[in-house]
Amino acid sequence: MSSANTSSNTSGNTSSNTSSNTSSNSSNNSSNNSSNNSSNNSSSNTSNNSSSNSSSNTSSNSSSDGPDDGAPGYGRSHSFLFNASQYLTLNADLSGRVDPGQALTHYLSVGADEGRDPGPWFDADHYRNRYDDLRNGGFDDATLFMHFNLYGVWEGRACNARLDQFDGDRYLADNRDVAAYVDANLDAFLGSRDNGAIAHFLIYGAGEQRTAFDDSGQVFDSQSFV
Repeated sequence: MSSANTSSNTSGNTSSNTSSNTSSNSSNNSSNNSSNNSSNNSSSNTSNNSSSNSSSNTSSNSSSDGPDDGAPGYGRSHSFLFNASQYLTLNADLSGRVDPGQALTHYLSVGADEGRDPGPWFDADHYRNRYDDLRNGGFDDATLFMHFNLYGVWEGRACNARLDQFDGDRYLADNRDVAAYVDANLDAFLGSRDNGAIAHFLIYGAGEQRTAFDDSGQVFDSQSFV
């Protein structure tokens, strides 16, 4: 699935500000953001990232203080998938000590080092060991989470073992509007429909309560990704 297309390359990008109706976004936000980001990020990042691996990009970009407007898009935000309420619910001992506005800072500066997960869907150990460029880079959990937001999710990388079995073909077949969106933006997903399928589910589909299956036919629990 994602490993065939993303284990060493980082390229492309796509973005949408909302996806309550993916086909609408494809013609509105995605077309604008994809064209803008493709001309900006891809033209420079693709050539650079193709000749260097994700590890170098992680060290130079994930920990940098460059522009980060919080909006989804390749290389645009190191934390747009972070859900403060989810983090605080998962780490109940932080109740009364960390408020939602401080949750991200807590995770990146303290929580990750304490072995806390940013959410039930992100497994830093799996993400690190699944890909050679990350395994050999010596990155800590916080940096891996930032890498996934900046690059990995757009590249169709799996951030937990279950997502390694994500059935992208079925997801696209069951959601024709998503298939149209992915097909219209294939370059943003390294030319892979599988990459686009898993990226859409993680960024939008789970929140829209779209049904997704693994290769064995088992349904994903969308709530665990929201």
